[in-house]
Amino acid sequence: MVLFLLLFLLTACSSGRANLAGSGPPPQDAEELTVHRGRFEDRFLLTGELIAVNADNLTVPRIPSWQTTIRWLEAEGALVKAGQRVVEFDTASFAQDFGAKRLAWEQAQSD
Repeated sequence: MVLFLLLFLLTACSSGRANLAGSGPPPQDAEELTVHRGRFEDRFLLTGELIAVNADNLTVPRIPSWQTTIRWLEAEGALVKAGQRVVEFDTASFAQDFGAKRLAWEQAQSD
């Protein structure tokens, strides 16, 4: 039993030069190997959930039509301060509706 254990340990501690079938790429000659200079990049796969430490709620003003066009939007990831413009909506439809209502009001006043 001791002899069997000793034989097993000696084979397990081999130098690792034996290339078993399917245990890695086939050996190449030193002349076939080339070294390329390049940028070393580490890649990490991170999974999980991000939770903001500090956050503010952004609310949209109520509008008569629930769909509207965005004219301008702050760049994604930009740092903004309180009171700074983040989004600008297209007001052409509001101005037209306001003009029509004002005209109707003036007409009702004159009647």
